[in-house]
Amino acid sequence: MPYIISGIIFVVGLLSYYWFFFVDYGALVTLIITFLCGLFGGAIAFGTNNRKLITMHVLLILSPYLLLLAINIF
Repeated sequence: MPYIISGIIFVVGLLSYYWFFFVDYGALVTLIITFLCGLFGGAIAFGTNNRKLITMHVLLILSPYLLLLAINIF
């Protein structure tokens, strides 16, 4: 059951990129949602002691920052 909840939280975090591209000030909304989803999903993954899930949620936390960095570089 924790794997399903962790997966749902991860998908919600990925779906938050809709606001990044299609809504004004969507980058801020995406930063908040992906951070919270990554944090709570990571806590669940840490509780299950599954390294792959922990890595996925850490990358979810870092992904909007890396995207903003890539936009500013190019």
